[in-house]
Amino acid sequence: MIKCIYLAWQDQATRGWHVIGQLLRIDEGYEFRYTHGIKNVPNFSLLPSMPDHEKVYRSTALFSLFKNRLMPKSRADYPNYIRWMGLSNDNSADELITLAISGGEKETDFFRIIPVPEKNANNEYFFNFFVNGIRYMPDSAQELVNNLHQGDILYLVHEPHNPKDKYAILLRTDDPRSLIGYVPAYLTKIIHKINEEKGNHSVNIEVAQVNKDAPLQMRLLCKFSSTYLNKPWDEYEDEFKTLVS
Repeated sequence: MIKCIYLAWQDQATRGWHVIGQLLRIDEGYEFRYTHGIKNVPNFSLLPSMPDHEKVYRSTALFSLFKNRLMPKSRADYPNYIRWMGLSNDNSADELITLAISGGEKETDFFRIIPVPEKNANNEYFFNFFVNGIRYMPDSAQELVNNLHQGDILYLVHEPHNPKDKYAILLRTDDPRSLIGYVPAYLTKIIHKINEEKGNHSVNIEVAQVNKDAPLQMRLLCKFSSTYLNKPWDEYEDEFKTLVS
């Protein structure tokens, strides 16, 4: 069960993503605190409901900032929404897991949820994410996505000359070789750091699920995994560190 997720915010002036908050699951409910990321974005304003960057906020229920990023279970398309994330369709999907996989995207703001890898019995760290940007790929690439299978390996392709993000990472298939989409922008910087530390094959991406009946933003669910993480996830990026102890 996921115990921690991070909140990222996109600076519209630079288009860069910054980790600005941490949400923890605790015995009494949930705990939110700001991270060092807020120091790097002068354009960011503290959340109205959490106006003190030195305070630890606690709640027995999920904070509304996060709760509002979950699809209501009463919606007719909720079963599909859960199925597309590869979760059990029994109306009991865990809130933090749902947020971590979906990203909690809303059209009305510039926040995203960043997952924290879990560790399995094989000392492998992993999490699932949806591939971005499929809609911008050629029709042939979109058709290729529909024909992928669980377990298919995808390869990382750095796109250093991307005008919007120098850390941009494309995903490609092997046979045939075709670019099919992007790793979410708020994950690329940390993946670069892992590869720089341990080599270009330290991160593995494989197909977890293809949702042919889903909108393109939820069409391809992939699994990130690595057995090379020799320090906590939050130590790969200073923005993850909390401002309060």
